[in-house]
Parts: sequence; structure tokens; C-alpha cells
Amino acid sequence: MLGLGLGLGLKSYKAKIDGLQPFAIDKFVAIGASITNYAFEIQITRTLCEAIALRLYGKTLIVSEEATGGKGASDQLADMPGILANYSGQSNVVFANHMGGNDITYGTEFLNKPQVDRDRLFADYQATWDLVKNAGHRFFSYGLTFRNIGGTTLDNDPTAPKVNELGGSYTYNRDWISQISQSRVPYLMRGDAMGLSHYEYTRSVYDMVLDTDNIHPTEIGDLMIAVNMFLGVMEASEGRLREAPVEVNFNNAFQSPSVPVDIVIATHTIAGSIVPSNANINWLGAPYGTTSGLTLYSESLHNTDGSAASGVSVLYAGANKSFPVSTFESGDTSATLNNSMLRNSYISVTGSSASVAAMVSGLEPNRTYEISMCRIRQTDILVYANSAAAVAPTTDEIATISTRADPYGRIFVRAKENSATDSVGFSGLRIRSI
Repeated sequence: MLGLGLGLGLKSYKAKIDGLQPFAIDKFVAIGASITNYAFEIQITRTLCEAIALRLYGKTLIVSEEATGGKGASDQLADMPGILANYSGQSNVVFANHMGGNDITYGTEFLNKPQVDRDRLFADYQATWDLVKNAGHRFFSYGLTFRNIGGTTLDNDPTAPKVNELGGSYTYNRDWISQISQSRVPYLMRGDAMGLSHYEYTRSVYDMVLDTDNIHPTEIGDLMIAVNMFLGVMEASEGRLREAPVEVNFNNAFQSPSVPVDIVIATHTIAGSIVPSNANINWLGAPYGTTSGLTLYSESLHNTDGSAASGVSVLYAGANKSFPVSTFESGDTSATLNNSMLRNSYISVTGSSASVAAMVSGLEPNRTYEISMCRIRQTDILVYANSAAAVAPTTDEIATISTRADPYGRIFVRAKENSATDSVGFSGLRIRSI
């Protein structure tokens, strides 16, 4: 018998704390340079974040981005009046800022930069914060993502004294951005570390999220970085500070989960009142349509042997929705991706840059899993799952990726088309421990 799904899930964060009060949010605006731009410019990222807000927090909001690649702190300060003009007269707007990567001198610690440069960076960053605040909006400051420059700026053990990482973005967080946050929003700190830092998270998944330049995100990294950034603000909106991620020691081999799971999910609606003959498939039920696309969500999943996968949830999202009717054809009805009822029903997205995504939460952080996806009526697509590598579905219409859950116990899945006429959609997912 399979056991319970473990892990941090989505809501394992610190209780409400002094100084951090709940607030309303109608619009989330991501600002920064290229990493923020890459993460939030794709529609599926914004759709998934809006789905998270709706399904997990009961909030309807709009996600947008105002980031430009190549910009530094002084450029952002100059651009902010024009950006703020786009939100003039609007209320409950939150600006989430990830800026400073273009101000790094790699191989040089922040405190070794000339004093005049350090003073300018402090002044420009705080002036940007003040502009947003004085316009009546909220400003959330994020630490810089980890960058493995030349493959040399990683210390395998996160608890050991920093040696290699001093040449990357680490000291720019510690001695610049964290210092500003400590003075302005001490309730968003975890000791000396920023509660909204990207650094620990991206360091622990650098092999998944960093592209070949060891700085910018991969296709799946876009999604992972954006959601991590978004969830920090959503938790803060309810008066909570996120717990620190479970960091990875790369000296150790990745382990299988302590409690096995094997979950099959049908990512589409059930037609009418028909009840599938195999109850051990998780049928997500009718989709919930929004202006940005569709969402499907379940937090009451079970394993293929019928045992509860307690704590595990799945959220599926896409845009330009279509709802084919489930036919539940006769044939194999086992709790696998070969189930005929499952494979002959689907929700798909068609068109240029079409993409769908799923987020599985509540798994064991940093443990190894296998995730399989079956597609239906797609032509030429690429599939990603917490991995830098793209995998094309095989001729039997199933793509399988071996990966690991992220430091919060999540696996992200994304499929995208390769041409403007392609359709993209999963008719089913299977997650099992390996």
C-alpha cells in the first residue's frame, strides 16, 4: 500500500507576524531586468499565477510585467515615472522588484566596489522604492537569483562558509539589497537573510532553472522563478512570511521519497453525470474558466492503489481554452496513462506560443520522482518538468521525465507548441516516486 504524500505543500509558512499585516491586492506587477522579463512575459506564467491566486487564495487579480533586459538600478529609477503612469489612479497594486543583476561585477564582492558606486546603488534602489510608495502602491524587494558563473560560483554545501559564492550575487544580496530591506521592512527578514530572497531557492535548483549562460532561466525556469516570486507576495498579502526553502547539499546524492506515491491525474472534465469505472484515477472535474484561461485544481488526491495521497495537490492551467467532450471509450480502464477513457479526452490550447502548465505540490522537497504526461491530438510539442532538458512525447504518446521536487516540494510541468498551428494539452499526468 502506498502512503501519504509528504512535503511542505503550498501553505507551510510562518504564522502572521508583527509588522506584516494582510493587505488587498488587485494587480501584481513584476519589475526588474531580463530575468523578470523572461519569467513573466509568457502568458502561461501569468495564467498560472492568476490561477494560484484564485484557487489557493480566493483572490481575483491581474498579473503583469514591466521589466526590461539589460537595465541596472539607475536605469530602473529613470524608467519608474513612466511605469507608474500606467497604473495611475489604480488601487491595491503591488510592485515586485528583482533588480541589480546588471550592477554585479562578477568576481568582485559588493564591498570591494568603489565607494561611489556603492553609494549610487543604495541611493538609486531606495529612490525607486520611494517613487512606488509615494504613488500609493506597495513595493516588495527580492534578493538576486543565484548565478553559477562559469560553473565556478557554487559551494556544494549551503551550511559551509561561503567561498566560491562570494564571486557571484551572494554579497550583493547580503551587503546591498538585504541591508535596505533590513532598514525598511525588518518584518520581511529571516534573521540576516531576506524572507523574499530568490537566492536560496534558485541555488538549490540551479541545474533546473539556469540556462547555458548560468544566469538566465530555462523554459521551465521561467515558470519556477515566477511562481516562487509570486507566492512570496501572496503569502505576505495574508500576513505571513514564507519559510526558508529546504536547501540542497550537492555533495549528497538525491534520495527517493521516504513515503512512496503513485498518482494518476486526468486533466480534463467529466462529461455529464458519467462516473469513470476506475476510481483510482483522479478526475479533476469541470474546469473553471477565467478571462486569462482555464484552471483545474484538486487537493484530495489518491494513489493508484486507492490510498490517500494526503497533502498532495495539482493545479493545471492553460489559455485559449477548448472543452472537448469526454467519450470514455471502452478498453483499458486501469489507473495508468493507458486508460482509454483518460486518453481520449483532453483540454487543449491552440495557436502561436500555445502553452499549458501544471504544478504538483505537497511532495517531499528535493526528493526524486518520475512524471509522465500523455498527450492527445498534438502534433509537435516540447515538454519540460523541473528540468532544463526538453523531452518530446514518444510514438505511444507518453513523455516521461525523471526529476526531483523543488525545495518547497513542487514539480512544475510545461508543454509548448513548436509552430503556430499546434495544439498543446495533457490528457493525463502520472507522478510516482523513484
